Amino acid sequence: MKKTVMVVDDDGEVRKTLVDVLSSFFEVIEASSGEAAVKLFCKHTPHVILMDIAMPGMSGIEATRKIKEKHPRAKVIGLSAYHDTRGQEMLKAGAREVLPKPASLAVLLERIRWHLEHNNNNKRD
Repeated sequence: MKKTVMVVDDDGEVRKTLVDVLSSFFEVIEASSGEAAVKLFCKHTPHVILMDIAMPGMSGIEATRKIKEKHPRAKVIGLSAYHDTRGQEMLKAGAREVLPKPASLAVLLERIRWHLEHNNNNKRD
């Protein structure tokens, strides 16, 4: 049985690319907003979430915070195209790590697999 990864990004092209690539390795759920991510997480409980940080409406930071309040063991990997304080805010909200966007397929797969194998709540080792 494939593990489930949720891809959350407001940019349809980015989301489609990630879904297309990751679908070869995982069951993939997609959300276009922070609000949708919170609802879908509660319904499907994916194993790992790739969460864009900067989205209109509910940001990835706030969505991560809401998910982690109800599901403290949720595994969130933040994705950010910005090099500012939002990455640190994402970690404080409960993300396990923040990767630069765009991240290579090899890096994404390696980090997703690492988080699937490690059930603790530590940030990236």
